[in-house]
Amino acid sequence: GAASNMVNSKQQSVLLDQTKTVAESALQLVYVAKETGGNHEAIALHSEVDESVEGTKDALGELESTLEMISTSHGVVTGLIETISRAMIRLNDTRISTDSVDSYVDYQTRMVEAAKEIARLAQEMSTKSSTDVGRLGPLAVDISHKYTQLARDCTGASAAASSPEVSSRLRNGVQDLGRACADIVRASGVCQLTPGDAYTQREVSESGKIVTEKVSEVLSALQAGSRGTQACINAASTVSGIIGDLDTTIMFATAGTLHAENEGDTFADHRENILKTAKALVEDTKTLVAGAASSQEQLAVAAQNAVSTIVQLAEVVKYGAASLGTQNAEAQVMLINAVKDVASALGDLIHATKAASGKPINDPSMAHLKDSAKVVERQLNQQILPMADTTGSESEWIVSDQEEELMRLLSSSDTNQPSERTSDLLLLM
Repeated sequence: GAASNMVNSKQQSVLLDQTKTVAESALQLVYVAKETGGNHEAIALHSEVDESVEGTKDALGELESTLEMISTSHGVVTGLIETISRAMIRLNDTRISTDSVDSYVDYQTRMVEAAKEIARLAQEMSTKSSTDVGRLGPLAVDISHKYTQLARDCTGASAAASSPEVSSRLRNGVQDLGRACADIVRASGVCQLTPGDAYTQREVSESGKIVTEKVSEVLSALQAGSRGTQACINAASTVSGIIGDLDTTIMFATAGTLHAENEGDTFADHRENILKTAKALVEDTKTLVAGAASSQEQLAVAAQNAVSTIVQLAEVVKYGAASLGTQNAEAQVMLINAVKDVASALGDLIHATKAASGKPINDPSMAHLKDSAKVVERQLNQQILPMADTTGSESEWIVSDQEEELMRLLSSSDTNQPSERTSDLLLLM
């Protein structure tokens, strides 16, 4: 019936072929189910039942996608609006449970990605409403699918949220976003039916602005439930910027143009600051690791302290490297590379902390977190601390030949008093 009312022969052919595939898959499933039904000995056929079920689901999915594409290309968006409405209804169904073991952070990561994509699609729909009406259909399909995904993850995130207030705020925000998505899909359908109409174009544009506002509210609600996680995201971004700045400094040092700010400045003037800041970073690293198993507030403070310390360390090392003078350009580069390696390791640790936040102590991500923390401490022990602490003997540190050479360049004297080594990172529990 539907195919007979279609003008496009190619679409007719695709629709009929896919309908035939669905019928064949369903028939195959019926045959296999008949063979295995009530027969406990037909174990060999169980895999065929699974394959038939998957084949039928795939065929139905392809048919559904084709119907969505065909209907939306003609401005018929009723099905998409119903899809969004069903997703909104499921948000309020407290009987729905999830078998997922994902943490709040996992849900948050996916929801942030989906929400930002919804905002991008809404913006594109606003643009295409006046330039390319034919693109509104596929964009409406995409935005309905993304919202369905967002709503599904919202159910899990609400259950994993740290407080009922965050859970309620999150559900309400996603509900409001659903209404905004339904409005822009409806407006896009009308715009397709009346291309060139300024009023309908304005409707799509206004709906797009509302979608963007609601996305911001959802993102804000997600951040409220994960202050520590958000602090880790911000910290990782800051560390990335530090690494970029150090790369630039290395370029100056390589070119022999990295000069000390004050004439007569020596490395000894900065050695104590480098040593003190490096040891402080080791302590901050321990606190950051413990923060993954603590509250979001504690994690936020730990992440902020760690990134503040690495900023200070990068600065004092740059000043120290500059004080070596351009005649020691190779030593300058090695010293800055050392702190760059530490910053890179800290960035990895911050990402690992974010992934482990809220996870049980025996989760694999916790083991990865502790390994990442040890890398940071090892980088400090093997590269920064030996360069700054001239009281340690060379046998106390596992360093490369280049680092030993750098130590000789930097050290004005050497004593037999062993330096105090930092301890291994504390276990979480």
